[in-house]
Amino acid sequence: MLSPLYISEISPPEVRGSLIALEQFSIVLGVVVGFWIGFFTRNIPGSASWRIPLGVQIGPGVLLAFGALFLLPASPRLLVLKGKYDEAEASLVKLRGRRSR
Repeated sequence: MLSPLYISEISPPEVRGSLIALEQFSIVLGVVVGFWIGFFTRNIPGSASWRIPLGVQIGPGVLLAFGALFLLPASPRLLVLKGKYDEAEASLVKLRGRRSR
């Protein structure tokens, strides 16, 4: 729910729609891959039939969580609303790859 909101706040207008479409495609692809992994492991005896799909899902989830926590900057719009103009400018510089004035 928050991903489209964050994408719309940090992305330039020229690529905003493409990024939202890519996010939705990634969700659908994850559901399809999860289904097929569950389908192929359904006949494995014992608890491995559910542990394997769970283990496969944990990897990308942990990677996404650490990436979001350490690599994504705060939303410039939120920082401006809080009155942190210098941090908002630094966030925009990081997002746009340009130098500040």
